[in-house]
Amino acid sequence: MARQTDIRIRRSAVSGAIPLPANLNLGELALNTADGKAYMKKSIGGVDTVIEIGSSDPGSIYSSFEMFEYTAQVANQTTFSGADQNSNTLDYNTGSGTNLPQVQVYLNGILLDYGTDFTATNGSSVVFSVAVSAGDLIQIAAYKSNVTVTADLDLADNQKILLGDDDDLEIYHDGLKSIINDTGTGNLQFQIGGTEIFESTSDGIVLADGLDVEATEFIGDLRGSVLFKAQAGEALSKGDVVTITGISGNTTVVSKADADDASLMPAFGVAAETVSINAPVDIYSFGIMSNLTTNINGWTEGSPLYVSTIPGEMTDVPPSGSASLIQQIAKITKIHPSTGSIDITGAGRANATPNLDEGKIFVGNSSNRSVQVDDTIHVDMANSRVGINT
Repeated sequence: MARQTDIRIRRSAVSGAIPLPANLNLGELALNTADGKAYMKKSIGGVDTVIEIGSSDPGSIYSSFEMFEYTAQVANQTTFSGADQNSNTLDYNTGSGTNLPQVQVYLNGILLDYGTDFTATNGSSVVFSVAVSAGDLIQIAAYKSNVTVTADLDLADNQKILLGDDDDLEIYHDGLKSIINDTGTGNLQFQIGGTEIFESTSDGIVLADGLDVEATEFIGDLRGSVLFKAQAGEALSKGDVVTITGISGNTTVVSKADADDASLMPAFGVAAETVSINAPVDIYSFGIMSNLTTNINGWTEGSPLYVSTIPGEMTDVPPSGSASLIQQIAKITKIHPSTGSIDITGAGRANATPNLDEGKIFVGNSSNRSVQVDDTIHVDMANSRVGINT
């Protein structure tokens, strides 16, 4: 009888023991029989290190293989998924593009052809093209891989980049998982710790609601409207012209502008939505605002719009009377009962010189401002004479 010989590699039975580079030759393996771990030596550019085989620690590259076995319980079965006869749940990499799913399927020991004999598309089930018979043995070999890279990226502690099983890119910073993935609509979304930061769309990058971006300098063209966030000082409707009436914490409070009330002028923009009092509201201060009702009172495209003496409204006729301030807030760009639009250009500034009543003149006051004189001065327009009433 031939003598049996055991072939053993370098090993340790001490839990936590890891060999040093000097302990291993290139190509030599080491086992920790207490932890069930294997180690190998690698050398890059003359620098020797020891890595754990199959580890998910940073710097390691590993692949896993798992065999799933099913026995067809009934005739004409085509789909196999879920727990197999060893209570292991089927799971495999689906692949992407021209890469096939990372599975091999055997029927009674015969290797089947993907696409002809079976398909595997969702990572959790295998579907046969022709139904199997009761008692047939189905074996599915699934390959999984994961790559965690930190070397040569100069990442700080507790930071890593993970290229996962899918097309996603995951970035970890201080333990928070960031992810760039496909939303299913063709857009890419970036999240940090499960919170959306921005999403790319056909119109460009859209920041998550409430997110601010700070930079010391921006050089380039600005395209699109300018809005600021505010709090409604009263109930507002979409399209209401508003002025600034206060502050709540760090949030500007806005209320309806009124051309004949100096405390509610000038207007600083137009409400983007209908909200109740104290609700947050976006205010357009510059640019095109759409989806408005603009077929009002004979308005025409290209006509200027002024702040009205009716609180919150706009008018295409400048307000009259010396008590009314004149502020052109916008121009009409489209007439429509529901999808009209305006171009907001005059936020924050009313005319310096107000309306002048008939027969009156402007004179400078003690503050060096022009004001309409009172009735002690009489202007005879017919004879071009100015006199003092007695």
